[in-house]
Amino acid sequence: MKPILVPLVGIVANELCDRRRVTRLEADETDLLAEAMLNLADAYDLKVKDPKVAAWLGLGGAAALIYKNRRQLPAPEAKPDAAVAA
Repeated sequence: MKPILVPLVGIVANELCDRRRVTRLEADETDLLAEAMLNLADAYDLKVKDPKVAAWLGLGGAAALIYKNRRQLPAPEAKPDAAVAA
């Protein structure tokens, strides 16, 4: 579960840091936070028991990582209207 959780924690934490305008988490801080979350899940027996659920979580994590790394493109330039030229 940790390979799925660490990137997700990083995405959420960095998004929150960006919104609060503070420095992003370092890799070791992300690992520490993910490990603490896993320990909490173990304490409350919150485990993914169905492999299909784990697969969907993995897909969501991969999609979030890919989407997060996209850069916003500039707005398309307006094309002059051909009817105005006449």
